Amino acid sequence: GKRSSTANVSMTKKLAKQVLRNARPQAPLPDPMHSFSLLKAALGALDSVVLDPAVQGFFDGPETGIIRAKEVPVPKTLEGVMRPYQVTGFQWLVNNAR
Repeated sequence: GKRSSTANVSMTKKLAKQVLRNARPQAPLPDPMHSFSLLKAALGALDSVVLDPAVQGFFDGPETGIIRAKEVPVPKTLEGVMRPYQVTGFQWLVNNAR
């Protein structure tokens, strides 16, 4: 019988990025992603998806970083006064006050 020419390939994100950099410009674009899938990819939950550096930068950037909370130091006047849950609340507030 006729043999199939398809195969499954597994690779690291680093290798996938290298492959994308070396891809032919005329290669077809991937199918559009639903916004929820895009968010999952940015969080690293979809290993099969490698985001364009500009898109990943949007999620990770200091100004638009909507994914990962930034570590915000507690003001010196409150060090040792705030309980752990209050520190968490303070950091949440600072990260969401943009």
